[in-house]
Amino acid sequence: SSPSLHVDFEDFEGDDDPIARINRTLAKAGKLGEVVAMDEKIFEELSAELLTGRGNLFAFGGGLARGAEDTASMWKRMVARVAATPEDQLNLDLLCGFLSELYVRDSELTHAILDEACVCPTLGRRYPFLQRAVRIDKRGFGRVMRSLALGKAPVSTYRFLSYGSGLDALAPVDLRVLLNEIASKQDGIETATAVLSMRLHVVNETQTEPAHDILQAGRDLMKQFEFTKEHDHSEDYRLGSIVKACLTGEDGAAIAGELCHKLKHAVSSFATYAIGHNDLLNSLFHIQPSATLDGLFAGGVKEAGLGLRVLDHVRGDPISGIPENVLFGWCDQEPEYRYPLIAGAITAIHSDDEKAPPQWTQLALLLLQRAPDRVMVLRQFIGKFRPRSGWSGALASILEANAKLLSDFDGYQDASLLEFVRGEKVRLAQWIADERQREAAEDRQRNERFE
Repeated sequence: SSPSLHVDFEDFEGDDDPIARINRTLAKAGKLGEVVAMDEKIFEELSAELLTGRGNLFAFGGGLARGAEDTASMWKRMVARVAATPEDQLNLDLLCGFLSELYVRDSELTHAILDEACVCPTLGRRYPFLQRAVRIDKRGFGRVMRSLALGKAPVSTYRFLSYGSGLDALAPVDLRVLLNEIASKQDGIETATAVLSMRLHVVNETQTEPAHDILQAGRDLMKQFEFTKEHDHSEDYRLGSIVKACLTGEDGAAIAGELCHKLKHAVSSFATYAIGHNDLLNSLFHIQPSATLDGLFAGGVKEAGLGLRVLDHVRGDPISGIPENVLFGWCDQEPEYRYPLIAGAITAIHSDDEKAPPQWTQLALLLLQRAPDRVMVLRQFIGKFRPRSGWSGALASILEANAKLLSDFDGYQDASLLEFVRGEKVRLAQWIADERQREAAEDRQRNERFE
């Protein structure tokens, strides 16, 4: 019977160290591969399962490379089996493990195999997945560029290049060229951002500064990026990481502003959704606050309205994280217009818990204090007294609790503000009374239906 290709962790239940368990499991799979490589008959019997199964096939493939007397011949036999295997059943982990081990033992043969794979009718479309098993040095870089030029492999498969340590040996200047080439392909920008995001993650883990060419690569991609509905759910995280790392300084400011401009117009034209851009916008506000404010709100009332529509769908309140001198410096450039605008964009009231009464946020009070027209700012705050959606409890009670906040301004030495507050108290009192009457009528109708 065929040996099992999967080694259960239960084999090592007596070992308390999970890392040791994994290492011993992989070692056992690799040893099994060595044994199979020495017996052509068993290898032929197992070859179909080896390319369609699950388990520790990468380690098993490494064992095959160690145990084979003629590695080039064994590779050709595996490629022939790949050609006979249905695409939807194929698992190339075995081949990747084989290449990874072979590169350590014979890098020249490994390069020759991959050179052929990138043009091979059978392996050409799968080449990026195989290349991930081997570090991309100068020769590998030329091979990847050739593969892209040939167009045999779907552009989405090039994201596999960022898995593991494949890109560690690639010079930053070459990485920039590679990413721009990927991005130039149809639907390639998503793959390029995925590769760069993973590379930046590695840089962060090593706590080193990204090289200049990596920063430029991020800027190149952000200049080209267009918002659509087709991008996957992890795109927001990737864009946020690229923005945070690459859009620093004056060069990054213009790109940040243009990104915001693109986003709000993509939303307004229904090219993308307003939701799903939390990481991107939070990173933009963190790294380029003034440029982000310009990109979202500058350009008149219509442009500002588009920016507010986008910001309405961002979790939290990213504007509150902007340093006060930066935020108020931006507002002071057009104070009559910008203070009310920001008042409509921030979280003005909050409550520590459901039972605690609402309070003004510190930023709301600072805006009101600094604004040249306090009435316009307070008008924006009052517009937030009614929850937009998803509230619990009676609306009249929520309005009543929020309306009490107006009493905080009774001592203000601003006649126009005091007059406005008095008028709003009367208006809100009538609104609350009407709402209570409506709620009571609904309750009566509901009770009558159940009687």
